[in-house]
Amino acid sequence: MRTAIAGGYAKAGQFDKALEFAENLENEYHKDEALWAIAYRYAELGQFESIIKMAPASISAGDDPLAVIAELMVSQELECDRIIAITKTLENEFDQRALLRSIIYQYANTENNSDKIIKLARSATDESIKYVALEHLAKSYVEAKDYDRVLEIAKSIGLEKVRVTSWKYIIPPS
Repeated sequence: MRTAIAGGYAKAGQFDKALEFAENLENEYHKDEALWAIAYRYAELGQFESIIKMAPASISAGDDPLAVIAELMVSQELECDRIIAITKTLENEFDQRALLRSIIYQYANTENNSDKIIKLARSATDESIKYVALEHLAKSYVEAKDYDRVLEIAKSIGLEKVRVTSWKYIIPPS
């Protein structure tokens, strides 16, 4: 019932009332559920910056807020430029990297998203994101011991020096 009230306010576009209602709930579980209802409505409207403003500070239900935001972003099929712009609204770089890793993971767990992973990796300035992307992009090639293809993929996303030692290990050069 409490989630429905907050969700109703959000669906009516009354986000201030929805947030006020949710924040005043005493039961943490109900509060989290109400905040997620608001977050999902923001996602439906493409207002991910609003989710980012409220989520890390407000939502604590068992899930990682950044992973849920990533899932919402992928489900809305946002363009990579928009994803990068939204990610940059996070205050610290650690959270920015965590959100990008979660988005790559979401893409990797659905079919036919290699192009999106490549675009995100190419636009990422942090090399660790490029390695996360490479790990997901090259997995089948490493399993087949087609290391040349892995190196081609690495170069295509801006990683010039990569060592592939086995299926589990794609590592930066030492």
